[in-house]
Amino acid sequence: MSTIPKPDGPDIDIGHQFLTISWTLYSIATIVVVLRLYAQATVNRKLGWGDALMVVSLFFGILSGVMLTIAHHYGFGRHFFYLTPSERVNSQKFTFINEPLGIAGSAFGRLSFMALMYRLFGTTKYRRWFIIFLMTETIVINLVTAITIFTQCPDVRSLWDPVNFPGKCWSPLVQEYTGFFQGSCNAATDLTLTILPGYIFWSLQMTTKVKLGLASLMCLSIFAFIASLVKVILLKSLGERSDYTFNTVPFFTWIKYVSPSRWQTSLSPFFRSGLTRTVSKTRSSSLLHLFL
Repeated sequence: MSTIPKPDGPDIDIGHQFLTISWTLYSIATIVVVLRLYAQATVNRKLGWGDALMVVSLFFGILSGVMLTIAHHYGFGRHFFYLTPSERVNSQKFTFINEPLGIAGSAFGRLSFMALMYRLFGTTKYRRWFIIFLMTETIVINLVTAITIFTQCPDVRSLWDPVNFPGKCWSPLVQEYTGFFQGSCNAATDLTLTILPGYIFWSLQMTTKVKLGLASLMCLSIFAFIASLVKVILLKSLGERSDYTFNTVPFFTWIKYVSPSRWQTSLSPFFRSGLTRTVSKTRSSSLLHLFL
């Protein structure tokens, strides 16, 4: 206890607010994904890679939420100083286990949106290769980041129980800097996925009203970019291990915003009938029908 600095505030629990936000978002996300799959199966009468990737993203996101819920049971959301030795070990254990699951959930969410972009905009060689590059970059960077989480110590248990499993581990700054690089790349990718569809739609020959409507629908990923940007700003908390269970709550809260905000575009099949009547009057109806 003497090696752990005493916080300025009392023994409060901010984990309840995190769990409320997290499970509310993922309840809505589950409904959105189910509606998306229903629309694809009944309206378009086919399911694609984007749908499969979205289900995988939802699975990892929910699994991440389960790990953090268990971590909260042991003290996640409270100051580390006030936890018992057992609570410190278990809260950190499930928090660390959650990290690669959260990374996977966000990464598969981006890949799902990229699959939609490829299907919609992969009409030229340049666009196809550019989207493939974004997919590859997303897979490699997030996979490497997830691996480094559990390779920081010779015995992974040293991460959450250094007393009983001592070992020479990397500096916490390594995870912080690795996360900063990964988060910056993800934010840049989210920004690209926000700008690209708007740019392409705006270059098509159609009315301004239709351009704005379609661009706005596809550019809803701006919310994922904002969440990714805030997450990068809060990354410093990963290196502050002295109060890890309390300081990291805002960081993990913003992680929970990333995938659900990406899935807002999953409702696009429900715009099919209205948009079909509109785009049928334009020269680009054959391209837009791919989206619908």
